[in-house]
Amino acid sequence: MSTDVHLNPLSLYQRSLQSVLMRVRPAPLAIVLNKILGTGRTVVAAPSGKFWIDPASLLGMARS
Repeated sequence: MSTDVHLNPLSLYQRSLQSVLMRVRPAPLAIVLNKILGTGRTVVAAPSGKFWIDPASLLGMARS
């Protein structure tokens, strides 16, 4: 069984906003900006299923 995970790459727009949104404090403001800018969750396919990952989260940063 292969342990490779096929990731859907983030768009250039999402990647450019990803680090900016991670630096915004307080976190509730970042959540509002995330919704306004439309950087929603993306589907990541893994051997155990498909997962919705928010690119502006720590997991999203690790997977991009």
